[in-house]
Amino acid sequence: MELKTIVINSIIPLVQVCMVLFNTVQETVNKKGPDDRELVRQFKDGEESAFSQLVENHQKRIYHLARRIVLNHQDADEVVQETFIKVYKYIDRYSEEFHFNTWLYRIAINTALTLIKKRKHSGRSLEELSEKEHYEPASTDDTLQLTKDN
Repeated sequence: MELKTIVINSIIPLVQVCMVLFNTVQETVNKKGPDDRELVRQFKDGEESAFSQLVENHQKRIYHLARRIVLNHQDADEVVQETFIKVYKYIDRYSEEFHFNTWLYRIAINTALTLIKKRKHSGRSLEELSEKEHYEPASTDDTLQLTKDN
């Protein structure tokens, strides 16, 4: 038997196994529910649950992407939250001629990079930036009390 024939005969079963696995995965995906484009259409038509499904479908992947960029858990969570807020706000800008994943990942990457620039520019962590944004100045009475004690 020729070497070429032996190689082909040994590859064919592997290809068949791969095809069976691919078809099984594809069937599982198809049973999961509507695809992203359909969910976007439903959300644009006012069905809020479609947005929840989009978040559920992509949240983990966006987190892992963000985590690789910002390098810590808290910042990655912030990126995920901001990403989906932007998706919710700007869904009308999404064009169905492109894959939703591409659009979503671009938003997540840009959000993560913006966070890094903000942190680098200020020299503070995201937590410190958040504290500053939610800072409420002390009342005049508190300031006076501090002055009197000193």
